[in-house]
Amino acid sequence: MDIVKKRGIILSILLWCMIIGYALGMIPSIILVSMDISNWFLLPTMIFMLIVSVSILIGKQWAVYAYFIYTLTSIPIAIYLNPDILLEYNRFYRDIINALILFFLIKRKWHHFD
Repeated sequence: MDIVKKRGIILSILLWCMIIGYALGMIPSIILVSMDISNWFLLPTMIFMLIVSVSILIGKQWAVYAYFIYTLTSIPIAIYLNPDILLEYNRFYRDIINALILFFLIKRKWHHFD
């Protein structure tokens, strides 16, 4: 309970939503990989982000860095692979909004992270 007070309830809710989202995202990833091997990168990405989300939840600084590095590198890659992504409301905007919210929530609690 003490760690939740240090982390904050809004940050905890966001992180749990991320954990559940990445865990549920592994199901279609497994199906897509079994249907088409060219989608092989989806499952390792989901597993990596699930580990990162859990690590942020338990207060690891390296996980926060890994999350922002992943987000900042995946956005240009997504734009390069699909230039129309800027016109669509999808993962692109969700990732940007999620990163900004996480940044502002973690900024005040950074001294609690190991």
